[in-house]
Amino acid sequence: IIPSWSKDRYFPGKTIIINPGLGFGTGSHPTTKLCLKWIEKHVNSSSTVLDYGSGSGILSIASKLYRANFVEGVEIEDKAIENAKQNNKLNDVAINYHHSKSFKTIRKYNVLLANIILPTLSIK
Repeated sequence: IIPSWSKDRYFPGKTIIINPGLGFGTGSHPTTKLCLKWIEKHVNSSSTVLDYGSGSGILSIASKLYRANFVEGVEIEDKAIENAKQNNKLNDVAINYHHSKSFKTIRKYNVLLANIILPTLSIK
């Protein structure tokens, strides 16, 4: 994961270019790294992925780069959604991002990514 202003964009393996925005995910957090390793091993062309709490879109983009069949993200912050859309363009991928208040789906996913703190995920 490298910032958009980096001149050295060629590394072995997959490279994700991001504009980190206002701290919506830079890829350096240990849980993000664990998620990326999991994606590398498990996401493939038969994967349908929902990235819940997508932030800057790093996990969504990684899923697409590992050839997921379908990927979309859900986020609560409008600015994060705009940031993720910018990062899509930087990585030449097409992923739809939705605001959590308006997100509804009838689609079934076989991968759910939720790299967010547990109280946010807890159902009351």
